[in-house]
Amino acid sequence: MSTPIRVLDTGALLGYAQQTDSHVAYQLAYCADQDLTMQTSVLCVAEAYRDSDPDAADLLDVLLGLPTIEVVECRVQDGDMVGAVAKKVDRLSLAHSCLLVYALDVPLMTTDPATALRVLDKGMVWELKPN
Repeated sequence: MSTPIRVLDTGALLGYAQQTDSHVAYQLAYCADQDLTMQTSVLCVAEAYRDSDPDAADLLDVLLGLPTIEVVECRVQDGDMVGAVAKKVDRLSLAHSCLLVYALDVPLMTTDPATALRVLDKGMVWELKPN
């Protein structure tokens, strides 16, 4: 397994799938060139599919099939920590993503930086804006 360099939240997945943000694609190319990966929470994956139209869902299928993307499960033993962080960020998916950032010590790519900054330091939050 290669080294993860970023965590993608729901907004980052949707930005790629809906083709409204090119930063994720740039990071994917960099990861492929350097034998690196990015991680995302299974909870973010579920939200992204929920919020996708059929075309975006097809691109999510492609994205999640790439060797540069690792989907991390939310285990039973993670429940108390995810729940505690979710009280501060209002979403289970973002809470799990923030915990991945803590565990990996890598930045979160997000379209919701204000909420992520409730629990993460500024240098660990990369805001994605539509192209």
